[in-house]
Amino acid sequence: MADFLLRPAAEADFPAIRNLIHRVRINPMALDWRRFLVAVDSPGRLLGCGQLKPHGRDVIELASIAVEPEYQNRGIATAIIDQLLARAPRPLYLVCRTAMGPFYERWGFRA
Repeated sequence: MADFLLRPAAEADFPAIRNLIHRVRINPMALDWRRFLVAVDSPGRLLGCGQLKPHGRDVIELASIAVEPEYQNRGIATAIIDQLLARAPRPLYLVCRTAMGPFYERWGFRA
């Protein structure tokens, strides 16, 4: 059983989302809380996040996938990605660090 809940982000989550994105050093541009899915623990603390970010009319990016370092390797990123992919139009794009490429291959992303 998962020890986190996935839900759409609320405006009150935005400071925690922005702080997590900055701490894990991924692209902090175009962060709009309304596009985010978040993982929270039972007290409501943000554990992870991700978004579907539009780039123009027909291009969508799987973006801002981040998990608090002490909660990594617990299935949080996988659950966020699975949920975002379930609602994402195709084609869907991804920009990530080279070292993370193999992680995203399980969903069919390719360089």
